[in-house]
Amino acid sequence: MKIWLINHYAGNTFFDKGGRHYYTAKYLKKNGHDVTVFCSNAKHITKGLFFERGQRKLFVRKKQKDINVPYVFVRGRTYEKNNSERIMNMYDFYCNIKRTAAFFAKHGEKPDIIIASSVHPLTLLAGQQIAKKFKIRCICEVRDLWPESFLAYDVVKNKNSPVMKFFYRFEKYLYVKADRLIFTVEGAYDYIKDKGWTNKIPESKVFCINNGVDLEDFNANKDKYQMDDKDLVDGTSFKVVYTGSIRHVNNVGKILDIAKALKNENIKFLIYGAGDEVDFLKERLKTDHINNVFFKGFIEKKYVPYILSHADLNMMDMQESCDIFRYGISPNKLFEYFAAKKPVLMYQLNHYNPALTYGVGYSAETMQEIIDIITGVMNQDEKYQIADSNFEKACKAYSYESLTGRILEVIKGCG
Repeated sequence: MKIWLINHYAGNTFFDKGGRHYYTAKYLKKNGHDVTVFCSNAKHITKGLFFERGQRKLFVRKKQKDINVPYVFVRGRTYEKNNSERIMNMYDFYCNIKRTAAFFAKHGEKPDIIIASSVHPLTLLAGQQIAKKFKIRCICEVRDLWPESFLAYDVVKNKNSPVMKFFYRFEKYLYVKADRLIFTVEGAYDYIKDKGWTNKIPESKVFCINNGVDLEDFNANKDKYQMDDKDLVDGTSFKVVYTGSIRHVNNVGKILDIAKALKNENIKFLIYGAGDEVDFLKERLKTDHINNVFFKGFIEKKYVPYILSHADLNMMDMQESCDIFRYGISPNKLFEYFAAKKPVLMYQLNHYNPALTYGVGYSAETMQEIIDIITGVMNQDEKYQIADSNFEKACKAYSYESLTGRILEVIKGCG
């Protein structure tokens, strides 16, 4: 079967050799399917292009040799902020992916099915329109509850504004027109119920297939890419690790609050990542006299498996409770934490939480609960013990090999 994966922002996965559509393409290919990934040639918020010679050409086609899958980089204007230029870049992709599809069809390269993936809705619309023209099916993959996330992150204040009402109507239209819907959060149909759309969108066409981890790559990188870090390999201390961006939305300052409240120098908090709050938080270490938090700076993704595997407890983003999370969570790092087979600590994420479903992590509501969990895991209290079989089940459920098998079942169900 010829399968097109259309994701505006998949360009980085070609170079990073990782990410949802890289791994989906990898395992679709291993299952004997002919796969092509379509993405934008414009880099995200860098004012640059992946391939300069693609600035005038409609597209540039490159083979990702590691997985033997072609990527098609579609022309689009560059941008460096979340402003009107980025919106025009989205429109460029919408127009040019359709032109690219027409070129492929003219030269005898038509797919049997399309999987069009958000973040933004114009990709879904383009996928549906291409599929209609080719008289094939289009599966729409929703990786962000747009426009609901506008409200969740205070981009828009009033859900009843004319703009939001238009966006909601557009969202419903896309969901109704899709042949199948794949969401990366478990509570997607709860969202559709809350919107009152069940009369037009039956539950039978909605599927949840979360993000995951490629165990093959994770385990290979864990052994291949090691780093010299005396704190990470310190066998005399209990190591709580955070990896990821250090920005306001990630609430990394909460980790400093925890460290200050614990007042235990036998517990080290190791923070790997970069962001615009690093200097501010380092200054807090001085003013608050916090001695057991260490900022390790930016690290390449290939080192993440080694780091996570040497933690005693891995910590997720410490966001305050966000209304949109009631429908579920899908951060990539969560599934890498599963693969590391070390317990995960989160904050106020109790519903549709894969770590809790498989019994490989904890969610705390208060600072005291966080302290109890950390000290309980450190002291190996029976209440906080996690069976190896729990990690095995979680890893199997969220391996990209298994997840791609589920995508194939959705494709098969399209007829």
